[in-house]
This record gives sequence, C-alpha cells and structure tokens, in this order.
Amino acid sequence: MENNENKNSTNPHRQKSETSPLLLTSSSSDDVNLSEVSSTIAGTKRKGRLFLLLVAFLYGSLSVSLRAVYARPGPPVPSILSATRGWMSVLCLWPIAIMSSSYSRRSFSSTGATGNHSKASFYWFAFELAVFNFGTQGLLNIGLVTTASARSAFFSQLSVVITPILTFCIGALRGQRLLVKRKVWMSCFVALFGLCILSSDGSSNSDSDSDNGNMPATASSNVLHLLSFGDWCCLGSAFCWSYYIYRLSDWGDRYDETQTMLVKNVFMAILYTLWAVASYFYATECSSDNIGGDAFCLWEGWKDPISIMVLFYTAASSGALCDVLQQTAQSSVPAAEANVLLSLEPVFAALLAMVLLSELPSANEWIGGACIVGASVLLAGGA
Repeated sequence: MENNENKNSTNPHRQKSETSPLLLTSSSSDDVNLSEVSSTIAGTKRKGRLFLLLVAFLYGSLSVSLRAVYARPGPPVPSILSATRGWMSVLCLWPIAIMSSSYSRRSFSSTGATGNHSKASFYWFAFELAVFNFGTQGLLNIGLVTTASARSAFFSQLSVVITPILTFCIGALRGQRLLVKRKVWMSCFVALFGLCILSSDGSSNSDSDSDNGNMPATASSNVLHLLSFGDWCCLGSAFCWSYYIYRLSDWGDRYDETQTMLVKNVFMAILYTLWAVASYFYATECSSDNIGGDAFCLWEGWKDPISIMVLFYTAASSGALCDVLQQTAQSSVPAAEANVLLSLEPVFAALLAMVLLSELPSANEWIGGACIVGASVLLAGGA
C-alpha cells in the first residue's frame, strides 16, 4: 500500500514531465502556423503591389497607344475609334463574365427588394457608370488628337485630387457632414500649382496662342486661355473619372463586379456607336465628293492591321485585364498604398512616349506633372 501511495504521489510530477513536451510542441506549432499565415499575407500583398504596378503601366500605355493610332496613315476620328475599342472590350469581357458567373452568384440587391426592382436598379447603375466612363474615355480620345501622351496623363492624374473634393460636395448636398483633412486641401493647392505650370507651357497650344496673340499675360488668363482644347478635354475626362470612381465606391459592392463591368461596357459601346453614327452624318469628310472607292470617311485606314492590333491591345489590356487585376490587387493592398502605386501612370506614359513616339516632354511639363503626381502621393499618404 505504501508503495502504491508513493507511486501515486509521484504521478503528478511524472505527468507534468510527460505533458511538458506536448505543451511545448503545441506552442511551437502555433508559432509555425502564425508565421505561415503572416508569410502568406505578405506574399499576397507583394503580388497585389506587382499587379497594381502592372495596372499603372497598362494605363500609362493607353494614351501612348491611342497616339500611335492617330499617327498612322488615315487615322480614325475619335468617335469611330471609341466605338471600335468599346465593342472590342465587350468581346474581351464576355468570356470573363461567363466564367465568373459560374463561380459567383450574388443577388442583385442587398436590401431585400423585389427582383424586378433590383434588376432595374442594377441596370440603371451600370448605365450611369457607362455614361460617365463614356465621358471619360471620349473626352480623352478627343484630347489626344492634339495633346501629347505625357501631358494628357498628367492632366488625367488630377482626378486623384478631384475625387475627395467631389465626394465632400455631394455629401454636403445630401446633408452629410464630411470632414476634409488638411492634407486634402494641401494636395489641391499643389495640384493647382502644377496645373498652372502646365498651362504656361506653349508646346501643345500654338494654335490658340496665335489666335490670342494680343491677350494680356495675367495669371488668370494663363489658366483660362493658354490651355488648348485638347487640354480642356483631358481635364473634363478627369472630372468624369472622379465621379465614376465616386459612384463605383458608393454602390459597387452591391453587385458582382464582372457582371457590372460587362453590362457597363455594352452600354458604353452603344453610346460610342451612336456618337459614330452622328459623326458620320455631320462630318464634312463624309460628303460624296471626298469618299474614295473603298475608303471609309471616318477611318480611311480601317484596313491597317497595325491600327487594329493596337486598338485590340488597348481593349484587352487597359480595358478587361486592368479591371480584373485591380479588383484582385485591392482586396489585399490598402487603398492609400494602391493610390500611390497607381499614381505612377503618367510616369510610365511619359517614358513610353519618349521611347515609342519620340515625344520629349518640356521642362514645364515635367515640373507641372511632378507637382500633380506629388499631390496624388501626398493625398494617398494621408488617406
């Protein structure tokens, strides 16, 4: 009996010595699991950053590619270029939407509304996105006829600064009090300074300067008169893109992204087609005296395979592919960091324009563009 009691008295120590290695193994396995999770998250973020850099590069190549199409013999007018690229984007997005619909089944509305009402709101939302995306790309296509690639990219970058101000104004109209941080206003002033520097450069607006040769050289007239028509179109494109981003962030999480982009691009292609039809009837080039045997008046070089390939590249890359890559990347990368990476778009545009089109930005364009990019980085850093 005493031996048994002695054995029992020593059991707790023995159990403690036996269970200690198990406890140590459990804690070490937890550490291994945590390290694996953290390494997986870090790897996903690195992949997201690479995706966003690729998106910025592809967006930067868009303006350069469209400028290259305009430089080809018998280039298309902006309306027929936009319509062609719009339907190409639909063709590129169609298989992606079919594949995503088999994996993702979201309801049209998260508010519990009836099916007809939710479908109507979905199609109205897609149509609203299409209208402002139509304004964004249409104005950019018009501006690129006369405005250099790097210059247009710097003007378009103003949308990063315009978006929070537009959000504040719309919130005020809705009765919502939104606090605008001091860094936002600082970014606006830096971007406005860059815009003034860009407007003081006369490299892209010699025609307007010759028409206004006797105009007084005041600070206000620099901004209002020294900007060419193409520059104003690029600024209008930035405003449309800002509202597009606002609406997409406001309602975008209610619907499937790929399905929304497909329907939006169909609406956009229809709007571009209506624009092309109107251009056909109102363009002076389409008079019967100026039409050749097999030439289309809105696009005399429509048989040029290089132009077709470049347009298809823009539809597949900066259209369908960028939508998918950006959506994937921003699921792991914070919005502030994503804005910083995407603000490299005009830098890529300037470098590609120098290499492919031999377009050398002037000193004012470099300084003004650097101010706009710096304002974007300052704003994103404070987000």
